[in-house]
Amino acid sequence: MDPGISDDVVLDLANRETALLLTADKDFGELVFYRQRRFRVGIVLIRLAGLSPMTKADI
Repeated sequence: MDPGISDDVVLDLANRETALLLTADKDFGELVFYRQRRFRVGIVLIRLAGLSPMTKADI
């Protein structure tokens, strides 16, 4: 998705598509756990320190 798009928009799209959300952005945890936003499938937080975004995507 486009850089700068809001997390709420990403979460809404993933819910509409019934998609698993893969992210390196810890803010999604705040949305789901602290602000109690509903999420239909799941979120996987990928933390691979020191690797480029392209290498992370390949993994």
